[in-house]
Amino acid sequence: MNGVIPVLKPAGMSSSNVVGYIRRLLNQKKAGHCGTLDPGAAGVLCVCVGQATKISDYLMDSRKEYIAEFLFGKETDTLDSYGTVVSECKNADIAKQALLQAMQEMVGTSMQIPPMYSAKKIAGQTMYKLARQGIKLDLPAREISIHTMELLDFKHNRALMRIACSKGTYVRSIARDLASKLDTCATMTFLLRSYACGSSVDEAYTLEELSELCAKEDFSFLKPIAAALDNMPQFVLDDYLFPIITTGGTIDLGKIRNANALQGECAHLIFCRNALIGIAKPAGGLLKLRTFLYQKDCEL
Repeated sequence: MNGVIPVLKPAGMSSSNVVGYIRRLLNQKKAGHCGTLDPGAAGVLCVCVGQATKISDYLMDSRKEYIAEFLFGKETDTLDSYGTVVSECKNADIAKQALLQAMQEMVGTSMQIPPMYSAKKIAGQTMYKLARQGIKLDLPAREISIHTMELLDFKHNRALMRIACSKGTYVRSIARDLASKLDTCATMTFLLRSYACGSSVDEAYTLEELSELCAKEDFSFLKPIAAALDNMPQFVLDDYLFPIITTGGTIDLGKIRNANALQGECAHLIFCRNALIGIAKPAGGLLKLRTFLYQKDCEL
């Protein structure tokens, strides 16, 4: 069994527990999620099963979109409503125009410091576990990109917005940094991941729906690997190259009849003999698989 499942993770459940549920439901040991979603948050959590676990890095490179609510005037240690209030600011009643201006300034590439309460690891130590022990570290900032920020609703000290961003972006940290631009503090009170790994929240399945489908032996919820990576360019090799590419061999691009159809040196889905073989990046005049996905007599 291979494929990607867009799961609608419920609030209050950890991402790892969702994966455990899927493993038991499908009786599959090989499963993993594409990007942690905070336990208190809901939304799209893509779970890869079987051979699809090999493509999780490619899926996580895609953009993510969130619906988030920020409360200005209070900040918690976790930067969300599940934490303890550590700061209160008097200037919480901000002007809408000032908020819109600050949001516009946030769009683009910048350096972001992750929240201390996060699943990020430093020297093998998970940050939220250290935070619970009262250990505080100066976390290094990392580059993130905010593609768009749209204000959906605003009332005095509460703002509901849609945020599209790159992988590795913490929406809780956006609340902190946005508030700083407005000379106040803030915490995130609601988070829904509305789009991730090529799937929208409307396409995601609840755990109850997945259970009902499995009881009927209906596995249509499994998105095939090629469909999950439909934004990646595809390339079809001539049939005679099948024994070479499926045994880890390197192919000279000069010997590939239609090599001019390759789109530069980016990653391509490689097909041969009507089957998905794997993912390869042409480089130095050669083509060699980076990720092997082919399974004989197994639908990918």
